[in-house]
Amino acid sequence: MSVKILVVYHNNAQVVQNEILTPILAGAQNKNTAALLGESFLCDNDGENISSKNALYNELTAVYWAWKNYDKLGNPEHIGLCHYRRFFIFQKRRSPYYEAKQIDGQFFKTINCSTETVNSVVDNCDYVAPMPTARTSVRLNYARAHRIEDLEAVQSIINTKYPEYANAAKTYFDGSKAYYYNMFIFDKSTFFRYCEWLFAILFEFERTAKRVPDRMYISERLTGVFFTKLEEEGKKASYLPTLYITGQKPKIKEVIAQTKTNLKLKNSSKLYAFKPIILYLTPHFILRMRRSKRCK
Repeated sequence: MSVKILVVYHNNAQVVQNEILTPILAGAQNKNTAALLGESFLCDNDGENISSKNALYNELTAVYWAWKNYDKLGNPEHIGLCHYRRFFIFQKRRSPYYEAKQIDGQFFKTINCSTETVNSVVDNCDYVAPMPTARTSVRLNYARAHRIEDLEAVQSIINTKYPEYANAAKTYFDGSKAYYYNMFIFDKSTFFRYCEWLFAILFEFERTAKRVPDRMYISERLTGVFFTKLEEEGKKASYLPTLYITGQKPKIKEVIAQTKTNLKLKNSSKLYAFKPIILYLTPHFILRMRRSKRCK
C-alpha cells in the first residue's frame, strides 16, 4: 500500500521528510522557492494550480495542487495532509493534543511514523481525522472569532447545491465536536470527492460573498462537515491525536506586531485580533487544557 502525507510549508523551517511524509511549499508562486527550501521540494505552482491565491486559501493551495496533479505524487493509494508544525501521532492516546518545543532526532519515533505503523492505521479504517476537541458548538466558536455570516453563507451554498450534505452541515455546526487543522488521510477516491466538493463551495463563496475574508478560515469547518458526512455514511474513522511544535515563545514586540496585523483583517473579530496577546499572557497550562479537551 502506498501512502503520501503532504507536509505543508510556507516559509523557511526545519524539513521533516521520510518515506511517508512529503514536504510541499504552499504559495510558491509568490516566493523565492530555492532560497526558502531548496530545489528538491514539491511546489504548488507547478501544473494546474491556485498558488497565487495562497494568502486566501493557505494550505489548501497545496491540496488543490495535489488534486489536479495527482500523478506527480506517484499516484498513491492514500493521501494525507499535515503541517510543518502540526503532525498526526500514529497511535491511540487519551488526549487529542500534544506539544513539543522542537523537532529532534527522535521525532519520527515521537509521532510513531513509519511505513509499517502508518499502513497499519490506514488498513484498519476508511479515513483518518484528528481527534475532535470539545466546544460549546462549532457555530458559536466560529462566531466568537470570525464573521458568522461566512458560516451561514457556506451553509446556504451546501443546502442549495449539495442538499445531501445539509444534515451533516447542521449536525456539525450545531454540535460540540470540532475538527481543526484541515488534516486528514483519505484513499484516492475519497480525496477526489472531498476536493470536488470543498473547492466548489469555496469558489462559490469567494465569487458571491459581499465581503471576501482575508483567509478562508471557513475551510476548516467544511472539512469537519465532510468528516461528519462520512460518519453518516457509516465509514469507519481512525481519530488520531496531533503534535504541535511550539518553538520558542515569541517576543512581546512580535506579539504586538501580529496583533496590529490582525486588527487590519476585515472578517475577524476583536477577540481574534487580540489572540496573540491573549496567548502571550495566558498561563500555558490553561491553553493546553483547552486544546486538549476531549469530546464525551
